[in-house]
Parts: sequence; structure tokens; C-alpha cells
Amino acid sequence: MRTTPPYRAEHVGSLLRPKRLLEARAQQQAGKITAEQLRNEEDAAIRDAIALQEEVGLESITDGELRRGSWHMDFLYEIGGIERSQDNLLSRFHNDAGDIEFKPTKPEVKSKLALDHTIFGDAFEFLAANTPAGTPKLTIPSPSMAHYRGGRAAIDASVYPEMDAFWSDLAEVYRKEISRLFGRIREQGYSAIPLRLYFKDGLVKVEIGLAKGKKLYDKREDLKKKDTQRELSQALKARNRG
Repeated sequence: MRTTPPYRAEHVGSLLRPKRLLEARAQQQAGKITAEQLRNEEDAAIRDAIALQEEVGLESITDGELRRGSWHMDFLYEIGGIERSQDNLLSRFHNDAGDIEFKPTKPEVKSKLALDHTIFGDAFEFLAANTPAGTPKLTIPSPSMAHYRGGRAAIDASVYPEMDAFWSDLAEVYRKEISRLFGRIREQGYSAIPLRLYFKDGLVKVEIGLAKGKKLYDKREDLKKKDTQRELSQALKARNRG
């Protein structure tokens, strides 16, 4: 079994929000509880999510995105220049029970894109601090998600007359976000390691894993196990020869 990324099995996507967390979020939006009280409920739900993933044997651990209402929109609205449109989109889903209509929000670019903080930085630090054995993992949407819902029509032409400038600024936002996340990672004792590189049309896509060096006593325990295994193997070989 692999003990370093990439792992053979990983969870992708949000976990279902516990009923208690959904109720707390509704109460906070109604002004019945404080933001701190909601965060305490989120903390408890995330600890349970971490324990669940560890129990089933997953090596990479997420917070289930339990602090987010939307896994990608909550990220995009943290980028300076992107605002929530007054007009929602209409999406339809179909299952055995019939059609379901969903009206997600639509981002609009109203000013130059910028980033002055680490998005989900505190959430990642909490996850890392409460993941004793596995590798903490944070999901962020691809840059294209800032464009695909509304397309060119959602990007103010007076701000970005040319789309090349939009993509350049968006790439700079993501560069800053990843750089700041790396800084948080290092503070937690992790290292970011490139695992795979994908090249296409002059562009590079990098898959990154997190690794954490073992403490001295962990290394000693591993050496003891290896020594014991070697001695057992030698004893079996001697026995077979006899």
C-alpha cells in the first residue's frame, strides 16, 4: 500500500452536509446564532469527516468542503473583481424522481482581477492541524470556472476589452493563491511535490502532492520494523536450506 502521493484511492468531491450543520447554517443566516457558533459546528463536522475517511483507509484527507455553500463559487467570489450577478442561471437535473431545477449564482467580472489574501487558508490550516496520519488535501476550482458560467458576456468589456488581459490577470491570481498556500503548507511542516507533468499546446498542467517528513522517532520505528523483517527473512531462508 502506498504511503506517499499519488494514492491508489482518493475521495473527490464534497461530502454530504450533516443535518445539524445545515440547520446551524440556516440559523446563522437568519441571525439566530453567531458566525463563531456556526464555525464551532463546522469544526465538529469536519473532525467527524476526517475520522470517517481515516476509518475507511483513505490516505488523502479533505474537510469535505463542509465550510462551503458551493465548492467552486465560494472560491471565485473571494477574487477581487468578481461579483455575484443579480441574475441566476437555470440548471436542470434529472433522476428517478423526475426533473429538478437548480438556480446557481452567476459570477460577473466588474473590475480588474486581484487577490490580497489566501482563499481557504484558515480552512486548510484547520484540516492539516486535525489530520494526524493522512495527507490533507484542498480542492480549488480551475481558472476556467471563472469564465464558463457567463462566458464573455459576464466580463465587462470596458474592464477587459481584450480577453488575453483577462486570462493573464486570472493566471496571476492563481499564481498568488498557490504561492500563499505553499507558505501555509510549509508552516504546517509539509512540502509540495510535483507528481506529474502534462504538456499541451505550450501549456503545462502540474499534479501536486503534499508530503510530510517523518519525525526522528518515526524513522527509528521504521528502522526497527525493517530490521525485524530482515531477521525473519534470514531465519526462514536458513530454515529452508536446513
